Amino acid sequence: MSSLMRCFESIKQLECLPDEIIVVFDMKHCGGPCFLPDLDHCRVKSIKYYGSGAQPHMRNIAILASESDYLWFVDDDVYLASDSCLQLRLLLESVSAIKEIGGVAGRIIEEIADNTLKNLKTLKRPVFLSIFRGVVGYYNWEYKDYAYNAKELMISQSGKAYPIVPFVQGTNMVFRREALLCIRGFDEDLAFGYSSYEDGEVCFAMGKKGYKTIYCGEIALRHLKLPRIGGGNRSHDFNFALSLIRNHAICLLKNDYPSKLKAPFYVLIYSFVHILRVFFYVNGKTIRKGSLACMAKSFYYVLKGLCLGVVRVVESRGVRGGLD
Repeated sequence: MSSLMRCFESIKQLECLPDEIIVVFDMKHCGGPCFLPDLDHCRVKSIKYYGSGAQPHMRNIAILASESDYLWFVDDDVYLASDSCLQLRLLLESVSAIKEIGGVAGRIIEEIADNTLKNLKTLKRPVFLSIFRGVVGYYNWEYKDYAYNAKELMISQSGKAYPIVPFVQGTNMVFRREALLCIRGFDEDLAFGYSSYEDGEVCFAMGKKGYKTIYCGEIALRHLKLPRIGGGNRSHDFNFALSLIRNHAICLLKNDYPSKLKAPFYVLIYSFVHILRVFFYVNGKTIRKGSLACMAKSFYYVLKGLCLGVVRVVESRGVRGGLD
């Protein structure tokens, strides 16, 4: 609970507070909700969650419990910039009349190795879907760092231009409640393993309904990247590969992203490339005793994940499993 209390410390020093704060406690791992401080002019709600639907289900519960027109989702292991809520209010005042804006990706500041940062700065776009790498999202950048044309920008009522991005990251994301209800919230079919894609998938679903997602670098927070509750962490091991490939297939095939014709092609190429990615992560680049078994195991887990994903899409008839 220390990370949540640290997050609340950052909330207390905000220049302005949100209208309400909803904290959903996963009782399977937390044991019980901790004491939440009272905040002036801000409703604080505590919800006990006993299910197994993980992040998608808990976020859907928060949607139903909210009384606000916009919902700002953040993780507990973050520290909000003092002006982040103020900047969010200013943004919403400027874009609320633009009904096609369904989501906002906020700025996420986190420690990154120098070589990784160097590679990120060579990207033509900081947020995109790669046929080989899956979703690539770097959310700590200045507007001037990337060149956007007029079609890739959303102009607010104040005249400021915001880049349109294909998806958000769960650490710092804002949605119009109306848009979330339109797509039935978060897809609970993605509550599997590490629950990959459960955040950005919402933007693909919104895109089918005509909504767009923008990036706002002024809504900033620091991500401390603490271990997930329950011990699940992102790594290219076999079990993570299974859940990642499964959810990748569900995410793209259900939403026909990037198009109905391209989605199956993207799923297949990414899956087979990921066989090598997992092999090199587990085995290393040196051929040694057991390398053949490692390759076979990598192939098995990725193929199993792909089959699970396709089967789930067929069983659901392509319908997202969210709010009723």
